[in-house]
Amino acid sequence: MAAGMPPGRLDPRFRGGDEGGSVAAGVTWLGGGPSPTTRRLVERQARALGTIGSEALLQTRKLALLCSRACPGSIIVQTLDVVRALRETAWTVVSGFQSPTEQECLEILLRGGHPVIVCPARSVERMRISAAWKAAVAAGRMLITSPFEETVRRATAATAEERNRFVVSLADAIFIPHAAPGGGLERLCQMIPATGKRLWTLADDANGRLLEIGAEALCPKDVRKWSEL
Repeated sequence: MAAGMPPGRLDPRFRGGDEGGSVAAGVTWLGGGPSPTTRRLVERQARALGTIGSEALLQTRKLALLCSRACPGSIIVQTLDVVRALRETAWTVVSGFQSPTEQECLEILLRGGHPVIVCPARSVERMRISAAWKAAVAAGRMLITSPFEETVRRATAATAEERNRFVVSLADAIFIPHAAPGGGLERLCQMIPATGKRLWTLADDANGRLLEIGAEALCPKDVRKWSEL
């Protein structure tokens, strides 16, 4: 891995023409669309950066789960219902599992033995993981990977935004329970329709902006049908 980059910068293999290191060009984040070739290259790059756990999960059908830290209670309740139902589908859930709602979702998925891909907003090098994560890794149900080189050892708001783009690039479809108006996640959602990937959210008054962007509103009771869409 390349050394000497300032914290918060991406590994050069994930950089394109953007010198700010925010949105990668070409076949990395978002710009390459949902083609199988694009996904394979992103997955290959993920392996090159180092992983912990089962790389076979990169070959499964992946659903991104991203949610803002500030999330209305009504949406949290629906989101947890969605995640419980997801345990009965073939989706592998990929997320940073960093916001409080995402963390609750991860606990439900791990208790149910569901496969997950965890993307921290820092390098996976020298990363300490909990006993529960170690058990999931040992069982082949968890992969930990990120787009950051080994000098990035602390998560920041900037690395979280970069990580969310990486999550979207790995996924086949995206579920955003809530994106705070004007926040980084909402800005990311504005880019997703151009990739051709399905973008789903929950039917709630607080998600009006997501629906305007082009997200499809689905009810928790419909989750089992998502794999067929």
